[in-house]
Amino acid sequence: LHIHHNKLKYQSMDFAAIPTSKPGVAYNSGLRTFPPPPQTEDPSIDDLLLRASNEAASSLFSTGFSTTDPYDCKNYSDLSLPPPSKIIRDGNLVVIFESYDSLSFAYAKTGAVHCNRNGTFHHDDFIDSADVSYGSLLRSRTPVHGKVGFVHLLRPTPELWSVSLKHRTQIVDSTDAAYIVSALDIRPGMAIVESGTGSGALTHALVRAVAPMGSVHTFEFNAHRADEARREFAANGLGVPGGVRVSVTHRDVCKGGFAVGADGGLPAGGAHAVFLDLPQPWEAVRHVPEVLRRGTGRVCSYSPCVEQVQKTCAALREHGFVDVRTVEVRLREYYVDDVAYPEMPREPPVIRRGGAGVDHAAMARLKEEKLRMEAEEGEGGSPGLTCGDEKEKNGDEIEAPNLAQNGGKSKLQTTSLERNVKPKLCARPFQTMKGHTAFLTFATLGLAKKILNEEKD
Repeated sequence: LHIHHNKLKYQSMDFAAIPTSKPGVAYNSGLRTFPPPPQTEDPSIDDLLLRASNEAASSLFSTGFSTTDPYDCKNYSDLSLPPPSKIIRDGNLVVIFESYDSLSFAYAKTGAVHCNRNGTFHHDDFIDSADVSYGSLLRSRTPVHGKVGFVHLLRPTPELWSVSLKHRTQIVDSTDAAYIVSALDIRPGMAIVESGTGSGALTHALVRAVAPMGSVHTFEFNAHRADEARREFAANGLGVPGGVRVSVTHRDVCKGGFAVGADGGLPAGGAHAVFLDLPQPWEAVRHVPEVLRRGTGRVCSYSPCVEQVQKTCAALREHGFVDVRTVEVRLREYYVDDVAYPEMPREPPVIRRGGAGVDHAAMARLKEEKLRMEAEEGEGGSPGLTCGDEKEKNGDEIEAPNLAQNGGKSKLQTTSLERNVKPKLCARPFQTMKGHTAFLTFATLGLAKKILNEEKD
């Protein structure tokens, strides 16, 4: 929202735009700064709003924005992970799509071969190739069971990475990750603290959310998993110079708290959000106010069991957190496709016996519907139904069709089903639905410090 000379102007933000240098533009998103009015002792409300708008546009992604030193967002130009180039280079991460429920990954390496049930795929066929790049189909050199198999080479995203990575621990899947990023109100330029790095699936989503110049500080109490995460993040291009700062710290936050200041590079009270994925998150809650911003800082706890949720909620309220709530995210997927369903007759067959109570109006509508259907099908109609097939007796009843001669169903019913089959766009749920993953508990750190009740002398 830009305010200038009592006029309101709206500017949409495109975070995937190519970085450009324009005078008076705060960032490549297109946020413009307007010339400020002259300084006066008694500025008007419009002047104050204009200055506030310019400051917001300049500091949207960080503090201390300088037009002479623009930030480099080339590493995060779209929703994928680095690198942004469509050409696959030596060392790049590639997600290999084998089938709907089978994805794997590989780091491009000269002379390497990737083998799966679809065949053997040589890395030399796609490294530095303009014809076979991200999004391309790669065919196997050798046939499998007489057929040439193929795979799709996909550009890595946090969602694709979460379903193809090697699990060191239970991961936060993309459904929960999307809700976490939204509920924590994570935006570009923020500083995020994560405790419980695990397999690093959520870390990738957090890095993308705070790009291009935010920071993610993740803590892991297992030394081996922390080392594996550092190596993996570096191989995937996270934490590259000019991009998001990513730090992995081996530390038990339940006992020692979060590394602040010189220990971890995170100033006290400098985090915009904290995520806890711990067996006993209530023991780490008392350390969260050390790093979280008061009044606006948000915290999320990921716990599979409701008993963990109860203890965590009690600890949050005890240490000054407000707006505590717990949710569970369930995903139900649907097929959306054209389905050929038969269209039911508008009027049921009129069959009366005994010569009493004949509905002549219904009979007329039925005949009219039959003639309309024959007209739609063109000259000749359908060879299964003619006017002579229905014999009237004394003008009072219509003889019921002989079901035995037509496979157990009337000619009228058969013709209606066969003639009125039309494709319709339908949504059908999957037969199976993903089960419970975890409970997500959210809270906001209050402005005032919580004074714990102590025993009086």
